[in-house]
Amino acid sequence: MPDIAEQMAKRRPTFKTEAELKAFPFCIKGQKSYNVNDSVISGLYVRIGRLTKTFKLDFTFNGKGKTLVLGQFKTQLTLAQGRARAKEALAMLATGKDPALEKQLNKQAAREAEKQAEIDRIAKIQTFSKTYHEWFAVSSIGKRKNTIVAYASVTKTHLLPKIGDMPIVEIETKDIAAIINSLTGSIATKTKIKVALRGTFNYAIASGFISKNPLEGLEALVTKSKVEPKKMPAIVDPIEVADMLQQIDTWVETDIRHSIYVRLAIKLFTYLPFRSNELLGLTWDEIDLENAKINIPKDRMKTKQPFTAYLSTQAQEIFGQLLKLKQSQFVFCSYTGKHIYRESVLKAFREIGIDPEKHCLHGFRSTFSSLCNEAHAPFELVELSLSHQIGTAVSRVYDRSSLEQPRRRLMQWYSDLIDSLRNGNGTIELNVNGLYAKD
Repeated sequence: MPDIAEQMAKRRPTFKTEAELKAFPFCIKGQKSYNVNDSVISGLYVRIGRLTKTFKLDFTFNGKGKTLVLGQFKTQLTLAQGRARAKEALAMLATGKDPALEKQLNKQAAREAEKQAEIDRIAKIQTFSKTYHEWFAVSSIGKRKNTIVAYASVTKTHLLPKIGDMPIVEIETKDIAAIINSLTGSIATKTKIKVALRGTFNYAIASGFISKNPLEGLEALVTKSKVEPKKMPAIVDPIEVADMLQQIDTWVETDIRHSIYVRLAIKLFTYLPFRSNELLGLTWDEIDLENAKINIPKDRMKTKQPFTAYLSTQAQEIFGQLLKLKQSQFVFCSYTGKHIYRESVLKAFREIGIDPEKHCLHGFRSTFSSLCNEAHAPFELVELSLSHQIGTAVSRVYDRSSLEQPRRRLMQWYSDLIDSLRNGNGTIELNVNGLYAKD
């Protein structure tokens, strides 16, 4: 059977009406596709295959022959529509534009517009609250429980009630500035809120929900105000300290509601000026009873620097009691096998009867600092015992090696002072020169 494409090529068929175009047969299996020319528009023809008839336009641009696909006959275009598209392409060509390139650009623009429309649709239903929770679920992995609770609390209190239901794409810089300017309270609270905002909006940008971060330019709208650092309540007067210590002793001896770990932790707070999480999270591999010291790695320290604390005989004795009770890697073990949490100790501490407006767990650090300063203890020894950063990186290395004995003596004096106050014997003098005496 002669190839229909060869026959048509020899005949050079044309069409003028839609009926004539319809009359041209489709190819059968094994036959090549063939072209039929439009008798009205030069360069316009229809490529006929096994299942389709496709309008195409041949043209020359910058001396090169090119072909533009216009669409399929019947399923997409009528003959009139095919000719109309060919005329549009030729008119574009007359202005010096390449119709094939313009078609590609138009397709690309249409795809981008469709994509943007989908982004806009998602952004409208992507509220700040939804975005925040998505970010927080990822960012909180590996963080301490207390940190997670603290961030969730400030966000729930200060952000979600005001902008939680707003589509994140509609939140503007002025909305954030209004929230920041309305805040009262500690610097830490404002810092947590800014961290939550920064993380949420960065997540929104990375996810394609927004293209601009509303935190840009925020500082220009935020009212500058001096915020006083929040001071932890602390008892520092020696007479009041003595009363507090006696209250603690009575409670430790009579309490039956709380575990021995909680009672001994509170007693240790009176001897050691530790931050609560640093003390309660102690593990046995950090305790060196033989050399009377504690080595805490940097990842557990607020300062992100390793810290060595030296133990008085009183603190050693308490850790000796805890060693006999050892049940897990944690010194202060809970029934779950993990360490006891700060909240458990705080609850017990409130039951002692000490006014929370006058003293808190963190206040023992202020008590230590005040009593040491009152006794004219050297500044660097007090600050190092509080795990505060002083001096340069080089001088801090020197301090660790040269000030060990002075720090040991200071901690022993302080524990003796605490016992003297507890027993009603008043303060005891600190031999400042003796702190640096050579053995």
